[in-house]
Amino acid sequence: MGYEVLDAGGHAPVRAAATTPAAGGAPEVPVVAFQDLPPVPPPPARQVDPRGWWAALRTHRTSVAAVLVALLLGASVGSALANRHARSEQEARLRSTLAVTALSQSYTLSPAVGGLSVDVVVQAFNAGPRVVDVVESPRGSRPEAGRPVVETFGGTARMQPGEQIAMSVRTLLDCSDREELQLRLPLRTQDGVVRPTAVRRGQTERLVPRDLCRADRPGREPTIDLRGSLDRPQLLISNPSDLAVTVFLDSSSPQTLASSEVVSFSTRPALPLRVGAHEDRQLAVTVKGGTCTRDLDSVLQGGGGVLVLVVESAPRAGSTGLRSSMGVDLTALVGAALERDC
Repeated sequence: MGYEVLDAGGHAPVRAAATTPAAGGAPEVPVVAFQDLPPVPPPPARQVDPRGWWAALRTHRTSVAAVLVALLLGASVGSALANRHARSEQEARLRSTLAVTALSQSYTLSPAVGGLSVDVVVQAFNAGPRVVDVVESPRGSRPEAGRPVVETFGGTARMQPGEQIAMSVRTLLDCSDREELQLRLPLRTQDGVVRPTAVRRGQTERLVPRDLCRADRPGREPTIDLRGSLDRPQLLISNPSDLAVTVFLDSSSPQTLASSEVVSFSTRPALPLRVGAHEDRQLAVTVKGGTCTRDLDSVLQGGGGVLVLVVESAPRAGSTGLRSSMGVDLTALVGAALERDC
């Protein structure tokens, strides 16, 4: 194999003698000097259109137009979707908007099962952009504390935008409550959600349950009256108050003690007796002579013709209850009993 020796001094390369390969060996590889290699051709020059960039753009105007159309179409579709989403959100917001003003106009007090109820006339005005429905109570509903009965006037419970309707709101009073009465109207917006709305004070004064009960108290105290005849006397116990009461005999009263010395009293049903709020009870009275005496005047002067009964209610939260003593004149019955039994 031949090889080449390079001279650092710049002399011409000296070719070494090549060894003749043996018969059947590899052929001799030619050796070429580096400076004898052909030069590397330079990269091709960039072709620039002498007419400028506008001409090049016109050359590719079809591709550019397609890109512009795609961009405009994408922007248009995106804008349409964004507007649709915004309109949907606005519509949902309008459907859930509640702009109703409810004002109390007047009120009345009336007996109710379990106590005293107040019936407030409320005027409601729909200042919102959508229809609002008043959720009325089922027919025959009874008012409860914190759960008013709502009934509209005029047969419609729907308020169009800009309309107003009147309604009755009845609730049971807690006579121990010293805070202002808080009434709320159940109103349903177009999204189907029921939203309680506070009733504000309009033409009525401040409604406080305890004050309302006290104002209703005069003339509504329990009463006990003697009814019937001499042979069938009865006691009528009326309780128009908002509290249940218990009626029993005052055995320590001087009048009762004086009466029990000469006659005995009994009632059917027997005392003590519970009388519910706004309830009347009738009792059959039996008077029997005990110690016979002809000096009826002395018996009566000692209070022997009066039966003293106590009317008492259980105390409630914030209230001491009710307690009063009532004398029932039984003079005629005492005289008839002594005349009959002695």
